Amino acid sequence: DPSGNKIKVVTNATSETSVVQDSLQLSDEPPFGSWVIEVSLVDAKETSSLTFEVSQYELPTFEVTVETQQYALISDELLTGTIKAEYTYGQPVKGFVEIHVGPDQGPDQCGVLPKSTQIGLEIQVTTPDGKPPVNKNITVSVYTTVNYQLTVPDQALYNVDQFTGTYGLPGQNLTLPASGLLAVNIEIPKNATSITIQATVGAVEVIKTVQKVFSPSNNYLQLSLENKVIKSGTTLTVNVAATLPVEKLFYKVYSRSSLVVSGVVDGNNRTSFTFELSVNSEFAPNSHLLAFILLGTQEIIADSLSFQVEGLFNNEVTVSFNKNQTEPNTEIILQGTAKPGSTIFFLAVDQSVLLLKTGNDITPEK
Repeated sequence: DPSGNKIKVVTNATSETSVVQDSLQLSDEPPFGSWVIEVSLVDAKETSSLTFEVSQYELPTFEVTVETQQYALISDELLTGTIKAEYTYGQPVKGFVEIHVGPDQGPDQCGVLPKSTQIGLEIQVTTPDGKPPVNKNITVSVYTTVNYQLTVPDQALYNVDQFTGTYGLPGQNLTLPASGLLAVNIEIPKNATSITIQATVGAVEVIKTVQKVFSPSNNYLQLSLENKVIKSGTTLTVNVAATLPVEKLFYKVYSRSSLVVSGVVDGNNRTSFTFELSVNSEFAPNSHLLAFILLGTQEIIADSLSFQVEGLFNNEVTVSFNKNQTEPNTEIILQGTAKPGSTIFFLAVDQSVLLLKTGNDITPEK
């Protein structure tokens, strides 16, 4: 309960279907607050927890949704959108709506990049409706500024610990393809401590800053994926870029808290190369790839990335009703299909509960 007291303990729960069902009967006056269900898988020594809220609820009877364009330009005079209010049974709600509009600017989140290597980035250009521009002669200007730090012999003779400054890299004017997605390659100088990338299309400007990571030997490793869409049963190509010749690259892939595959790739003393992974349903829905290089006994140079995999289940499950609409107190047939011998579980939840709060739902991603 919210005070940390154990209210119920179930031990050695087993199931032939890999699904364990249980229930908890609350008292008439339970403590309000966040309750926690903790489950431990003994053989795998794995623990997972889930939080639910106990409180006095008044279930909502209707839902309000706001539909607007994906973004607006400073030069736009109007921001258009639609506000809908519908009861859980699909009928519209009549009433007044109060609208508050204001900026919501969060911090930029950028990855850390290795030095002395070429990075690839993508710039996406869309119209306010989210689609690529129709004009075929759109130019995207990309300008990169480098913040550097360096030391010189007899640095102690100077008044500063190191010299710092800023300089610009050669600008790039690139033609936007029909997809609206533009790939850009930038060569990162060795003395860069951070870079600022500025992309301009007409009067629209976007700026991103990327910081340098620290390494005792000043060596780095970067992974990237060649595949845009990763599906079960396909081959995944991993690009490797390093600032030093790689003799052997070690890698591990984890999914659902378990090690899926591991191996060693012969780098043949190259600074850039690729290797392939055969993707299956064990990689789904999300996988985490960790790769590293051993520098003697002094340092491990590593990089990692996460990716999503389509095709979680080998057993395709479908569910359907025999009617799209019905009246209260009438019978309706729910039909599920799967491979022979399968066990299908159904969970029915009041739509009003989902309007109040979601997050504990069972989905392919969870």
